[in-house]
Amino acid sequence: MGSWRRGAESSGDIDLLVTRDPSRDGKTHEGLVKKLWKKMKEAGIAQYELSLPKDDTSLDAKINGLCKLPGKNDAKMRRIDVLGVPWEEMPAALIYFSSGSIFNRSLRLKARRMGYRLNQRGLYKDVMRDRQGVKLTEGVLVKGVKSERDIFRILQVRYRPPEERSV
Repeated sequence: MGSWRRGAESSGDIDLLVTRDPSRDGKTHEGLVKKLWKKMKEAGIAQYELSLPKDDTSLDAKINGLCKLPGKNDAKMRRIDVLGVPWEEMPAALIYFSSGSIFNRSLRLKARRMGYRLNQRGLYKDVMRDRQGVKLTEGVLVKGVKSERDIFRILQVRYRPPEERSV
């Protein structure tokens, strides 16, 4: 995700998203974040854990750590985040983890002005706020969102590929 998906020449960290469409065969990605981290440790890539999930079988399990290329003594350490993302949250997660901070804030503001709420977990409708803009209700996840393009379409924003979201 992140700068790699935006086509940047370099990156300070690595974001990996793990998910699976359960409608295919009824299986989810439950437990795969932990399994992936274990395989990365065995391969000499994962070096240190900075935080581990409270429940490593959760669909939104997350491991923050440090990694480097194996077999290279001069390889730089990089921060790495391995995140489990429930399938229905993937379109919003792709936008969040593939866009720069200003782009994310702008898209969220657009959503808010249209009565929605957008975060890395999804696009929500029927969000109620008081006169000061304080959220009173969480809203309801918009059904039928299958891709990033769906979110852009609902928010009436021209789709921009990740490489145009670096700001």
